[in-house]
Amino acid sequence: MRAAQDKPVLGFAAEAKLLLQQYDFPGNVRELQNAIERAYTFCDGEWILPEHFPSRMRERTPDPQVSPAQGEAWPTLQEVQDRYVQQVLAETDGNKQRAAKILGVTRRTLYRWITTDS
Repeated sequence: MRAAQDKPVLGFAAEAKLLLQQYDFPGNVRELQNAIERAYTFCDGEWILPEHFPSRMRERTPDPQVSPAQGEAWPTLQEVQDRYVQQVLAETDGNKQRAAKILGVTRRTLYRWITTDS
């Protein structure tokens, strides 16, 4: 990614992509454009991170998508956690250190969660 400032930004970190995907953008395309321009301006490395976006985006808690399909039983908390952990691991391409950081746990806890799933 290069813009008028000619900074060597390579793109968005996985956590930043997730933030963009989960935010509703009530201001539509203009708000998205402004958020990306702001993130690019504040980025001081090669990757745009969540902290480069406006605080209103970072502080919003996404609505969890845990509702079962019609006629299905509600998932257990363990099932929801397992799916979430797997989603974060997929987003980090299996990088357990990055996944643990996103999840807010130690790598040891993440390893415990993963081995318990099997």
